Amino acid sequence: MSGLFLNDRKHGEEYQIVLDFVKKHGKIARKEVITLLNCKDTKAKMILKEMTETDLTKITKGIYTYYILKTNADK
Repeated sequence: MSGLFLNDRKHGEEYQIVLDFVKKHGKIARKEVITLLNCKDTKAKMILKEMTETDLTKITKGIYTYYILKTNADK
């Protein structure tokens, strides 16, 4: 983990909630992060952007974007 999540326990908990959701469901979209964390769009974008640096891969298909766990080859 880097930056935002290392310095703030609440963000670390949010990070783990998102990670657990992706592990259980295989993917997550920004709208699901908003609902899951009860946060605004801007914060969901920030969290997902940070998570793509370490744990998630962004997948875009047409207008739909979702995030999946990175494989060992992607890290």
